[in-house]
Amino acid sequence: MRTILSLLVCCILHVALGATVEMRHTHGVFYPDLKQQPILQLKITGEPGEKITKLEFIDSKTTNPADIQMARLSTSGKWNGYTHNTNKHVQEKGKAKLNKKGRFSFDVDIELGSEPVYYWLSYDIGRGAKRGNLIDALCPRVTLGDGSKIKPKLKRAKAI
Repeated sequence: MRTILSLLVCCILHVALGATVEMRHTHGVFYPDLKQQPILQLKITGEPGEKITKLEFIDSKTTNPADIQMARLSTSGKWNGYTHNTNKHVQEKGKAKLNKKGRFSFDVDIELGSEPVYYWLSYDIGRGAKRGNLIDALCPRVTLGDGSKIKPKLKRAKAI
């Protein structure tokens, strides 16, 4: 019985530790009425054959969630960069999909591998947003294909 329990615990930990998601905030100034402003980078790695099925986000310390008109999830594949021309659009949620507590999620089908792939959360900021309002996001939970959940690690952006 102990052997079976130990084996079960080891297998669960292996699955949860196989996938890693690192978050990095992008830097810069956000302006009203600009589209696809990158907010958060996700660096995703894992074991071949593993999948991520859901990415959950919160608007974190955003001053006024109504400033966020649209949240978009994009990927730049294995390239660690974001531009409006090179990102592959994956899925987007409209303002109506964001709940009042600033939580929203994307149902995804991300195949994991040993080399990192990069995903980007970007916002369309509304025309009426006040300058100086904070715009923010975090990814507190990721759901794997087997239903287990992992918490991404927050990494600080490195100075140039």
